[in-house]
Amino acid sequence: MKYIIIVLALLLPFAGCSDVGAPQGVDSVQGTWQLIETYGSDGGAGNWMSVENGYTYTFEEDNILLSNRFSCNGTYVKTVDSLTIDFNCPDVQFQLVYGVSFDDNRLVLTPDPVNCDEGCAEKFKRVK
Repeated sequence: MKYIIIVLALLLPFAGCSDVGAPQGVDSVQGTWQLIETYGSDGGAGNWMSVENGYTYTFEEDNILLSNRFSCNGTYVKTVDSLTIDFNCPDVQFQLVYGVSFDDNRLVLTPDPVNCDEGCAEKFKRVK
């Protein structure tokens, strides 16, 4: 019994590790994602609308963000449940904080704070 308690005491500190810096997995943003749906409303109930040829985000391991949405590379900071995206291009400056969730292996980004009256979000599928 004494040995079981010692083993548990030695393993317990590892049980609370966060996912920051974790390798790419099902719930990791690292990799390339393509926008496939947007969530919004025209005043009534919100719904998901398909997007053809949506822009891509490529989240690299070193916090560099590549995208065909803007004319330059950006940066990102990922915490457990939020994502800050920053592009400082000569023609456009863009910074937004998103809530992050995953729905059936899809990345869902929701502005935080929500800047849409009826709610808004973007859904991406992993392409690489």
